[in-house]
Amino acid sequence: MNYATKLRTIPKLSQVAKRLPVSWDTHTPTLNSNRNNKTKNLESPIHFIASHSHPHIEFVTPHINHPSNPSIPFPDQIKIKDTTDGLKRDEYRDKILSEISVLEECHASVLGYSDGHAAVSNGIRKVGVGYVIRAGKRTLSSSSIGIGPRANIYDAEMLGILLAFMKAKQIAENQGYRKIRIYCDNQSAVKSIADLSRHPCQYASRIFVPAAKAFVEGHPERSIHITWTPGHNGVEGNERADRLANEGARVAPTPLFNRTITWAKEQATRKTVRSWKKAWYEHSETRINSKYYIPRPPALKLHPIFNSSKLGRDIECRLVQYLTGHGHYGEYHAQFHHDVDPRCACGESVETIFHLTTSCPATAGHRGILSEFSTNINDPTLFGSLAGLEAVAKFIAKTGIGRRRGGPQAAAQTM
Repeated sequence: MNYATKLRTIPKLSQVAKRLPVSWDTHTPTLNSNRNNKTKNLESPIHFIASHSHPHIEFVTPHINHPSNPSIPFPDQIKIKDTTDGLKRDEYRDKILSEISVLEECHASVLGYSDGHAAVSNGIRKVGVGYVIRAGKRTLSSSSIGIGPRANIYDAEMLGILLAFMKAKQIAENQGYRKIRIYCDNQSAVKSIADLSRHPCQYASRIFVPAAKAFVEGHPERSIHITWTPGHNGVEGNERADRLANEGARVAPTPLFNRTITWAKEQATRKTVRSWKKAWYEHSETRINSKYYIPRPPALKLHPIFNSSKLGRDIECRLVQYLTGHGHYGEYHAQFHHDVDPRCACGESVETIFHLTTSCPATAGHRGILSEFSTNINDPTLFGSLAGLEAVAKFIAKTGIGRRRGGPQAAAQTM
């Protein structure tokens, strides 16, 4: 599904785009998506991938900026403030509150606050956007919008900034305000709103940047600041925008796209996790002691032992093979190559991981590495904890087990 989300990002004249189904505007009737007539009755891979997407999915387009041009036009007038400037959270909050207080007394400023909200009600996802525009203590405009079930909170936050800015710009131009200040409590959205490179919700950036440029160009006295503010920290405008976003999730939605990229990728992630868990449960039923070697289902987050650089690539590879049972062991090789001798070098009839770990004379001198941690190889904590896996990795390195037969001699390695 991740691949499917990218179908709207490829050039329209590419061969893949031309072979998309007829419902896509890039479809070329004269081109056949199948390789030959033998597969005429089979669904092509391109059509299969397209079935997980939609012709009206959110689109992303390449953007090329000349090196001599700043990434944000008129950087002295258009500023993106997405960090705390080194201040502690409370200090930064107080700074923002002080800044807003001053701006509310300034008759040249119009302030906008935006927020997004996502929730599931009766099994249906509902996503809302809310914003409020103020000048001084007066509320000039506010709105609640629903953007449909196939979006997520990031989409709402990006759209919220854009809508708040566009309304503030309209008011500023009509009523003579020189300063536009937009506040949002989503740091990622603030950081991305002026970024024209390829990213989810790029459409919001592509509308924002030229509109911001048009507001300040030829008017050196004008300025625009898009500022991140901590959520739920006493900023009245943000609290109001939050309530409006909640209301937006309950109104009839008006989605911009059939589905957004962030929603599609989220679905792909969930589908991947489900398939991993299914494979883990099935594997644990067919392989003896599998749940001891891999006691928990796979997760998206890499295990800490593989985040460390102290394990070399060779040891990392052999550790994975040791845990999965798919490695250079006599028993495993004999499953696929019946002419391979499955015996261990010590004379054992079948070289298994269990044998090499518990009873092979060749590894006896280093077995203490494991017994210091656990006296039982079937102890789940041996393979279910970082310390236990580090002991297993050290055992593999010292004994040299799992190396390819006929390859370099299994020499001890330091760890």
